[in-house]
Amino acid sequence: MNPLASVNALSPERIDQGVDYSGFGPIRAIGRGVVLSTYNGGWPGGTFITYRLSTGPAAGLVVYAAEDIQPSVSVGETVSAGTVLGTMYEGPDGIETGWASGGTGDTMAMAAGQFSGANSTAFGANFSQLLASLGAPPGVLQNNPPTGSLPSGWPTW
Repeated sequence: MNPLASVNALSPERIDQGVDYSGFGPIRAIGRGVVLSTYNGGWPGGTFITYRLSTGPAAGLVVYAAEDIQPSVSVGETVSAGTVLGTMYEGPDGIETGWASGGTGDTMAMAAGQFSGANSTAFGANFSQLLASLGAPPGVLQNNPPTGSLPSGWPTW
């Protein structure tokens, strides 16, 4: 499911570790999974919602939604496609969503050494392609090709 379908004034921004957006409204789960985290003080606003997907081609992978979001889920909660994870508010940072490395606050791009502060990563570009395949607007590449590569067998969209 398009996790951003109900966001008002949705505007795609840069692809970095994930994909940045501005707007306001509910952010939904893309598929069935279990919530691993809702907070990490290292992210702007402290919100870092992660959930491990349990079905589909990305089963076992962890999705994050971070920054200007008021969470509405709890750690351990099972979510389905369309479950509201939280509400994006018009804060100073917007949101970022992408692939997480577990539920601790790290992204796959950071864990793989792909992110240096202002560049598009292979993991961010892959998540942007997933979002586009679900009907969301893709993010904006900062460099093409993106930095790094995906592991063998990683799903593509």
